Amino acid sequence: MQNKQKWIAIDFGTKTIGIAITDYDLKFCLPYTQINNDPKKYQKIWEIIKEENINKIILGYPKMQNNYVSQRHSLIVEFQKELNAFLNYKVPIILFDEAYSSVNAIDSLRQYDIKTSKIRKNKDMLAATIILENYLQFIKNAKE
Repeated sequence: MQNKQKWIAIDFGTKTIGIAITDYDLKFCLPYTQINNDPKKYQKIWEIIKEENINKIILGYPKMQNNYVSQRHSLIVEFQKELNAFLNYKVPIILFDEAYSSVNAIDSLRQYDIKTSKIRKNKDMLAATIILENYLQFIKNAKE
């Protein structure tokens, strides 16, 4: 019998952190939660990992043209290092291009005439879902 996997994606924001999750067959991605970017964030992520039996973390990372490194890049790399240390390197963290995930999340919500306040409140969680969907598609395409 094949080992079942369950993954999360993280969209790192300076105020909030969006989290999405897969099913055990890695076929579906769902928005999971949004947490505050505060000192308790690592503990909250660890609790999700334990509760949901997570095998891998996909961390959104903005790829820039011309290899430009922005302050956001540095924040995400620092977050990855600190999360790895907090988790004692028990769960692999993969950096994956998050290009336009927040923009796409906002655009998809606007199509349904959702209020701006609700869009702002949920955009990081929906961006994490887009990152996870894109990663699963990337893995699928790599196998073909």
